[in-house]
Amino acid sequence: FVTSGPGIVNLSANNTYTGGTVVDPGKLTLIGTPLAIPARGLLLGGATVLMNTNSGQIDPSTTVTLRRSSTLTLVGNNVLNALAFDNNGGTTNPVVTIGAGNTLTLTDSARVTVLNSNALTVPTISLGTLALGSGTKTFDIQGPTAAGQLYSIITPSLNITSVISGAGAVLNKTGN
Repeated sequence: FVTSGPGIVNLSANNTYTGGTVVDPGKLTLIGTPLAIPARGLLLGGATVLMNTNSGQIDPSTTVTLRRSSTLTLVGNNVLNALAFDNNGGTTNPVVTIGAGNTLTLTDSARVTVLNSNALTVPTISLGTLALGSGTKTFDIQGPTAAGQLYSIITPSLNITSVISGAGAVLNKTGN
């Protein structure tokens, strides 16, 4: 399922299409029953995905990838496989907003990946609780690079303002 252009698309049904979901650019609003976005990945390319009405509208096996100035806003408690930020441009921070009082549980052992080629914007996970479960969890965070060279050790590559939880979790940070 691919949407492109500056318009708004609303999904309200329990969809069964296969092959993943791409929003590049534009706005996708989830306003319906669980699984408005089925499994196979969700890619935001300078886009906004806004979950309205209820939680669980994105299949829990989905890895969400945010490129450029993308925004994912969740409602309620949600489960996703992983988050990936491909911060390759854009004028504002790519942001995942969990929401105050809500929890986002990530189930893959490589929970968060950040590729960063833009020192002017910082991928952000905000509000609520980021739940990691137990065991070793890897955050692969690459600093801002140009032509393969790290060019800023001052600018953060990821900003997490959410509470991080995980009984027995060990956080393993890889990358430069």
